[in-house]
Amino acid sequence: MVETTNTIQCKSLWDESRQNRFLFEKVWDSKKDRLLVISKSAGIDDGVEQTVTQLIITNNLSELGYGGFTLCNLVSDLSGKSKKINSENSKLLSELLKSKDFSGIVICWGSHDKFPDYLKQEAEKVLEAIKKIKKENVFRITDGVTTGFCHPLSPRVRNNFLLAKVQL
Repeated sequence: MVETTNTIQCKSLWDESRQNRFLFEKVWDSKKDRLLVISKSAGIDDGVEQTVTQLIITNNLSELGYGGFTLCNLVSDLSGKSKKINSENSKLLSELLKSKDFSGIVICWGSHDKFPDYLKQEAEKVLEAIKKIKKENVFRITDGVTTGFCHPLSPRVRNNFLLAKVQL
């Protein structure tokens, strides 16, 4: 009989009302590289409650040999009803993009061409910020065939995604 024990560290950053989740971090092996993952909208993830998206990201990044990730979203509002971008969230995301804590950035917000205008503008701002700081390891989730940005819930990638470099 073989017994294994794992310690997973999770951290969430919320506003006072817990209506905006700005960050979710999950580390299962601190000796391995971590990624900054940028998705569209925040979920309930807090280390106990988890979304399917976060589980898919965890499983796939673990399979690819990473030791954890920090997830930040374009939209922090859990209700999804806000039609504007939270300035605290934008500021945090900007700081995370400059951080040396990550070996790369994964953009997994799906096709932002179909976003409402306010969200499309935020996605473009993030891409411009990444260009300015000249991050080399910027990835998108792919199945090896898809050429655009994929969301982790996409049936084409959810069970086995690859990371492809993005040229900005």
